[in-house]
Amino acid sequence: MLTTIDLLRHGLPEGGRKLRGAIDDPLSKVGWQQMWSTVDQYLENPPWQHIVCSPLIRCSQFAEKLADKANLSYQIIPELKEISFGVWDGKSPEEIGEKRLAEYWLDPLRYAPDQSEGIVEFNQRILNVWANLLNNYNGQHILLVGHGALIRILLANVLQMPLHAIYRIEVPFASLSRILIQDKGEKPFSRLAFHASR
Repeated sequence: MLTTIDLLRHGLPEGGRKLRGAIDDPLSKVGWQQMWSTVDQYLENPPWQHIVCSPLIRCSQFAEKLADKANLSYQIIPELKEISFGVWDGKSPEEIGEKRLAEYWLDPLRYAPDQSEGIVEFNQRILNVWANLLNNYNGQHILLVGHGALIRILLANVLQMPLHAIYRIEVPFASLSRILIQDKGEKPFSRLAFHASR
């Protein structure tokens, strides 16, 4: 039994370059264009049976529009929200400090900002949702509309990368990745089919 899960990152939000965890900025005009450009090739004959998404509007508004256009069901899953950046939430790289931010990208386990969600806790939150998705949509092809850190966590787990290295995976706005999960009755075997396609 083969399960296929496509991972679509949201497009560019309004408000410019800044860290957004719980900050609920909507997609910008460019962000909407990026998203439609990515999925355009699939609209005539959508491969997905269902869409799941983060509750933040930069994901959920597009998921709702796509579901309506492609005649698909969709579900908002609160646990798919972005990682919290704590005291950095809503701040630009200049406000945080380029050196401090570079340390975090290099090793988020060691250099996490104050009051942020730890990478270990975030990883567990996302993997719990992932396990439910694999159970609920076994043998189907679904689309997950989410965030950069969320997609990095899933790819890192598929590729068996250490958690401190997740930000070494580039996940551009509105990029699409695909994970294939082969269930042969034992532990599912997951592999990356493609990454960051636009």
